[in-house]
Parts: sequence; structure tokens; C-alpha cells
Amino acid sequence: MTGDGGFYMNMAELWTAVQEGVNLTVLVMNDRGYGVIRHIQDKAADGRRRFDVIEGPDLKTLAASAGIPFWRVRSEAEFGEAAGQAIAHTGVAMVEVDMLSVGAFPPYFPYGPKA
Repeated sequence: MTGDGGFYMNMAELWTAVQEGVNLTVLVMNDRGYGVIRHIQDKAADGRRRFDVIEGPDLKTLAASAGIPFWRVRSEAEFGEAAGQAIAHTGVAMVEVDMLSVGAFPPYFPYGPKA
């Protein structure tokens, strides 16, 4: 499980996993940016955001180029079935969770002054 920003930094490993026949389900939480940085900027800079947007590749096309099956999830209701099918697949599989379609999510850490 990774965010889109972290995934893009290491996505070439998909081809290594395919080459080595690894059983791996890659779960990408895609909010089209650096969600953690957004939350920090919202708290520390009163919502003034800089350098938080990522122009990444279409993950379905990327998965196809690596020859791996792909599922895109746009709601909580779709997640269980897609993840189950991906996990049941022998080899590498990818599930993208479209976080912008799923809805707002809370900060990962309570940013602010220490108590």
C-alpha cells in the first residue's frame, strides 16, 4: 500500500516483480498529489499550498505496459471485491483507489504544536 507520490518514485520495480514472478498486490492510494504535504501546509501555512500536485501517468495504462491486471476503485463499496480479485491473482496485480472519488480523508498525523 502506497500513495501515488511514493509509488511514482519506485514504479520501475513493477517490471522487476513481474520478471521474478513475485506474487504481489500493489495498492495505490491516488489523490493526485502529496496528501501529507497538503495537510502540513493546511495546518502550518493556513492552506497556502505549493508543490503538492503530481502529474503522474495513468495507472491503468502503466499496469498494461507491465502486463499486469488492474482494478480502479472509485468508492468504498467497490474496494472489497477489487482487492479480493487482485489478491487472488497469481503474480503482480495493481489496485488504484481514486481518493478524489472516495472523498475527503483526515490527516495522517495531528499536525500542530506539541502538547
